[in-house]
Amino acid sequence: MTELPAHPPKSNWSAGAVRAFLGGAGEPGTAALRPVDVVLIALLVLASVVLVYLALGNIVWVAGFAAGLTTVAAGALLFRRLYPVQPTTGAIAPDWALTRLAAEHDTVAVAITDRAGRLVCANDLYAGWFGGFVTPPGLPVDPRGQAALKDAGRAAWRDGTGVAAALALGPLMLDADVTRAGRADDYLVWRFRNVEIADVVHDVARALSAAPGTTAGLAGIMAALVTSEGRVKSANGAFVARATGRAETTIGGRDIAQLLRIDANGLLFFEQEGPKATPVRLLQVPLQPDNAAGPVLVLLVDEDGSAAERGAALTYIESLLSSLPFGLAMVDRDGRFLFVNKAFCRAAGVPEVKPPR
Repeated sequence: MTELPAHPPKSNWSAGAVRAFLGGAGEPGTAALRPVDVVLIALLVLASVVLVYLALGNIVWVAGFAAGLTTVAAGALLFRRLYPVQPTTGAIAPDWALTRLAAEHDTVAVAITDRAGRLVCANDLYAGWFGGFVTPPGLPVDPRGQAALKDAGRAAWRDGTGVAAALALGPLMLDADVTRAGRADDYLVWRFRNVEIADVVHDVARALSAAPGTTAGLAGIMAALVTSEGRVKSANGAFVARATGRAETTIGGRDIAQLLRIDANGLLFFEQEGPKATPVRLLQVPLQPDNAAGPVLVLLVDEDGSAAERGAALTYIESLLSSLPFGLAMVDRDGRFLFVNKAFCRAAGVPEVKPPR
């Protein structure tokens, strides 16, 4: 005869386990069923069974209905235990450190403001241009620019985008565009770009010492940018080589009048080339026609005509030299004047007549 144990084994479904299965108390995402909830569910199940029995009058159908209802309820509780509802903790705060890293740019200054008008993020270029993390639209630009920024901000809140052009910030000229952004459209993104202002004089000076100047030299054109005082500001390699004898010579600041000479026949030469020099033809291009004291682009090409043609070109060359904005005079080795232009006559206080020989 098998001896029964003194104490029967305890069931794994203790009262605490049942409560945990039904309510999941103590775990996030679930809430325990209250006793009143359990009683209410039991009453509803009993009422359903009674109604089915009264309708069908068959105890077998009633038992099947009760078993099915119990199975559905157990499955619902099991699903609730396996896939609890995750609690919500409210809106997710933006990661401004990540946003600032994404906003870094070498040529575009970026800033972000919220609905309260507070600056919440900006890149380093923005701080560099505006002297710190200043909140737009109160930036250190001209008064007209500040008004334009305010209008752009209002337009962005209203329409989604806004623009402000030609904002003067010291030597910079900026264009700004403002965009409404965010999950709830509760931020403004301000972008500022530097507008490149065309500077003909600077561009020509840079081109003469770069590839365009070299290309012109290969075509036989000697070019120099000359200031109103007659000083060479920049020149291509061909001009430097002919004027000084060495292409690597520094010619900036030299007086162009000392680099050229005119003979008794009115022909123009480079001084350093001596008596066997090849005559050249001079052309000038004013870079600022409205400015009488502006710089001039001087172009020189070798004169390849006959002696008669060269003599006929004297009047043309003299007219060009006469219109130069700086004083120019040529003398021979004996100190006699060969040519003077109008600017030289005005500076010397002499009438504009043919110079003495």
